[in-house]
Amino acid sequence: MPKRKRCDEYDSSFSGSLTPASKRRGSSPSSQKLFHAASQPASESFNSFSCTHLCSSEDVSAASENSNKSAASAPFPGKCRAVDGSQNLSEGAFETDLSFFCREEEEIADMCMYLAHVVSSSRTPEALTKLVQYFLEHSQETVMSSLKRAGLQPQLFSVLCKASAYHITGAKEELFIRFVAHLVALSEEEVLSNAGLVEFFLGHVQQRGTTPITPTPKVAHWSQRTKVQPPKQSEDKRNTELQEAIAELCGGNCTASAKVLSLRALLELIFRQNRVILFPGDNSACLVFADMGGFEVVTQMLEEAECEDALHLLEVVTLCEELCKLHQDRLQQMILRLVQLITKEWKKNEGDRVNLALRVLTNSTNLLPHALSGAAESADRTALVSVTREILMDQNTPMDRLAFALCFATNIAKWEVSVGRDEFISSLVDCPSFLPRIAELTIRFYNSNKNEQYVIAGYYALLLAVLSLCDTTNLQLRVPVITSIAQATKGTLVGKSTASKPMTLIVVILQEFVLFQSSAHSLTKEGLIAMNNVIERVMERNGIEVTPEG
Repeated sequence: MPKRKRCDEYDSSFSGSLTPASKRRGSSPSSQKLFHAASQPASESFNSFSCTHLCSSEDVSAASENSNKSAASAPFPGKCRAVDGSQNLSEGAFETDLSFFCREEEEIADMCMYLAHVVSSSRTPEALTKLVQYFLEHSQETVMSSLKRAGLQPQLFSVLCKASAYHITGAKEELFIRFVAHLVALSEEEVLSNAGLVEFFLGHVQQRGTTPITPTPKVAHWSQRTKVQPPKQSEDKRNTELQEAIAELCGGNCTASAKVLSLRALLELIFRQNRVILFPGDNSACLVFADMGGFEVVTQMLEEAECEDALHLLEVVTLCEELCKLHQDRLQQMILRLVQLITKEWKKNEGDRVNLALRVLTNSTNLLPHALSGAAESADRTALVSVTREILMDQNTPMDRLAFALCFATNIAKWEVSVGRDEFISSLVDCPSFLPRIAELTIRFYNSNKNEQYVIAGYYALLLAVLSLCDTTNLQLRVPVITSIAQATKGTLVGKSTASKPMTLIVVILQEFVLFQSSAHSLTKEGLIAMNNVIERVMERNGIEVTPEG
């Protein structure tokens, strides 16, 4: 009886494919009994069933055609169920693995946040050591990616930045700052707009005041005193463990102070944001830096050992064009401090400090060219003009220093020409030999085969072009500039070809300078527009026309 039941199941499963042939043949009950009594496997039962019920050759051919059609149109049902089952099984296994990994990442992120909360509220280095070791055990990239997928990276830095200054002091301060700065370097760009990070690092740049002394309480009776527990572990040993863990995480030891580490962390943070954000808004790290008094804090360090790190940071901050709209007073005070630094150390310091200060001054005068235009700044302006004149007239001046001096002098001169003023320009050309010397150096560097000197020739030509546009009541420089260029090219082939209009040579140098900058991919849209305006004004004032032959 069990065999008959199984055959009935197969019979019912195959009836759909064999119904047309059986109806046409009119199978007998005896043949059905013969089929049901068969004890072969399912495939053998199918073959015997097909052959037993066929009476003639026509029936054989018809049955075979119907069998082939049904086999082609409807696959084997058992196989269909097997394929569907394996597919569902594989999908289920994939979902199980995926949920397992997601759950593991959530656990990593949750544990990291828990340890961070402990660090922000603990007064011992053990908590920070545990957090650092957690990053080492689970791989710092894995932990940060888990925090990213959970959307907890900003929350992590918010928790760490809330750590009290009295919790992280002494040698632990440098280690903690280095740890946070290392995590910032591993984080996503969205985290860089966190104002708490700027405030955190800027707070560690400032000089810390003395820790307030708590008044000593009255000595209690011996029975009311709490028993002093012996330290479980010496402070030096705990600090050593923390230092070794952070050195392993960050890739070596570091002897920099907390100030320097904070300045470098701010530099990295602002530089990365300037690189990825095209239109800085309210969350710009540069604006947050200025709002929190960053200029005042950092400029105080220009007289200290950390001066170069402070100048590197100011160079990146002053690339933000929004500062000139919101923080003019702070920019002006910073420019005055830079001028004082340059005029004080430019002769005795041949290192990078003066060059860095000139770079920052170039960016700052591009944002605020009128910072030295007031009567109160006349002394600083006069001192800066004196230094600038000596730098520009000395052919032995290093190329980078010469380029920055030319740039900030051109920035100030362009602004004075645009508003009809001449305080800076009049002081600059007060020396009778200034314009002839500048024209001579322009031609000399232009005829050089070195790219560095060729670029300097372009900056010299730009300064001469701007000075030639100065036309105020007290000062007109068009004729003196033309005379200087004619003297510098006297007796040369170029001088003979431009004898009637010497400013043509300046226009040619500027046009080639634009093409050179464009091929070097250093020409910006703003720079191109400014250069084109100067060239057009010089051509208009001197009656220079561009011809197809020229």
